[in-house]
Order: sequence, then structure tokens, then C-alpha cells
Amino acid sequence: MNAIHSLLRCLVVVVAITGGAVLAAGPAEASEIPEDASAKELKSAQETFERAFDTADIDYKLRAVRRYAAVQHPKIAKHLVKLLRNDDRHVRASAAKGLGRQLSSARTIGPKLVKLIDASRDDDDLTKVVTAAVGSIAALGYEKADKNLKKLIHHPDDGVVAAVFTAYGTWKSDAAIREMHDFFKRYPDEKSFATGSISVDTGAAGTEDAEAAKAKWKSKYGGQRGWRPRPECTKALIAALKEITGFGFRRPEDLAEYLNDPKKYVDPETVAERVDDDTRRKIYATWNEIKRESADFAQREVKDDGLSKRRAKVYRKRLYELRDEILDKHRLWLSELDCIVEEGDAANW
Repeated sequence: MNAIHSLLRCLVVVVAITGGAVLAAGPAEASEIPEDASAKELKSAQETFERAFDTADIDYKLRAVRRYAAVQHPKIAKHLVKLLRNDDRHVRASAAKGLGRQLSSARTIGPKLVKLIDASRDDDDLTKVVTAAVGSIAALGYEKADKNLKKLIHHPDDGVVAAVFTAYGTWKSDAAIREMHDFFKRYPDEKSFATGSISVDTGAAGTEDAEAAKAKWKSKYGGQRGWRPRPECTKALIAALKEITGFGFRRPEDLAEYLNDPKKYVDPETVAERVDDDTRRKIYATWNEIKRESADFAQREVKDDGLSKRRAKVYRKRLYELRDEILDKHRLWLSELDCIVEEGDAANW
């Protein structure tokens, strides 16, 4: 009987220990947040900041804010929030960036940063403030700002957009992946861009439909400001998608395939596993042949050396026509062809 009681006591102890372990492991994220500064450290930081910030030199002010923000404490977070209303936009940006280090106050800081974004996003002079706020929202893990960040995906400033993509990548969140695909289609790589067409039927005679369509197009695509490549944004987008999905999408068509059926998506980077070495050698050789043929074709069509842009356009058109023949023949995606011709040992073929 004593043996049974001893066994039961052991079981109770094991259950208690196991239960405690489970409870301790639950708030894993909270355990990663460092402890707030001690009262002594807080007082020292406050006094140092007060002295250092009391200057007309903006560089010294910003340095003071950075050092102050490096000390985590709710009172410092509260003070930094007050600095978001400072008259100098550089101070506001520095305070917004510093708030990203106040991890223990994330729940109260997040809404303040969202409000700052909403109040600043349409002012061209405040892009650094918005960028800093987005970065801190990402660092704090404040995913409730999702709807507000989505509104910034087509912001005219590259730093703002790149920060938004980085935020979703940091969170590994696919909440905005459709919007990211839309952006990817407009800016498919770091050197080019593409817009789209807009049609409007106002029911009116004359040119009103065309004018309305033009206005709607500018509203969506940003007028002249949107007519340029955005390498910083595209690079951040591709990096974020890698974090979110695990795949390094080379082209928007790849992402479209993934969105169509994530479970059946095949990474173009693994094309060597699906296409044997001999076939890849032939594809590589054919690719070089059609590049030469396209160059010769463009030279014959546009003989005047002064019309280099026109010749380049003819070259690309011919190259793409011949390239499509390769894709159809071998049933390849464009990104798979990219991988074959850019493969490490391709230069030896």
C-alpha cells in the first residue's frame, strides 16, 4: 500500500512538473523581451537625455534620442511618444525609430505609430517619419497595423514601400501577398516597370471618357512619378516573399503560379532535378544562338546606328518571339529558363 502511495506521489510530482513546463513555454515571445531598465538605470538615462537634448544642434539632439531609446522602460517609451509631436520632423523620425526598441511597451506604442503614419503619409517632407514608424511597427510585431501598411504599398517613396515589404517579411505574414503580387507585376525586376490600362464609361459624349480614364490612371499608377523602375522596392519585395513562402520568386509569373496552388508550386531553382543535363546544355546553346540571331535581325532591320533605341526594341521583340519557342518546346517557365542559362557551370557548356 505504501508503495502505491509512493507511486501516486511520484505521478503527481511528474504531472506538476510537466504542467509547469508547459505553462512556462507558453508565452515564448514574452520571454524573449529583455527586462526593463532598473530604477537607477532609468534615472541615469533620463538625466543624461535631458542634458544632451537641451541644445540647438540637431545632430546632438538626434544622438540624444538614439541613446535614450536604447534604454527600455515604459516611462521612456511614453516620453518618446511625446516626441512624436515635436516641431522638428527629424526628431519625430528619430523618436519613431527609437520606439521600435521599446519591446515591453509594444501594445501601447503600436496604435500611436499607426496614428503617426495616418497623419504623415501624404506629406512628401515626412517620408522619413513614415519609414521609421513602419520599421518600428515591424520590430514590435504589431501586426494589427496590417490594414494601414497595405495602404502604403503604392506610396511614391521607395523607402516607405521597402519598409512595408520588410515588415511583412519580418512577420512572415502573407496577409498582403495579393497586394504584393500586384506591385510585383508593375515592377518585375530592378531595371524595369510596367503599368496597365484603365477604361471608364461615363455615358457622356466627346472626350469625357478619355479624360476620366486618364485621371483614374494617374490616381492608380502615380502619374509621372510612377514611370520608373523601383529597384529598392523590388529587392525588398523579393526578399520578403522569400521569408514568407520560402521561395525565391524571380518573376511575378512565379508568384502567380504559387498563389494559384501553393501545394503544387515547383521552385524554378530546382529545374536541374527535372531537366537532364544534356537537355539543359542544348537549351543553353539554343539560347545563345537566338541571341545572335536576334542581334543580326535587328541590325538588318535598323541599319542607322543613330537609332540605337529603336534597334534595341526590335532586338527584344525578336528575342522574345524566339524565346517563347524554347519555352513551348521544352514546357518551361520563363524563370526556369533563367535558371538554366544562369547556372553556375553554364559558362562551361
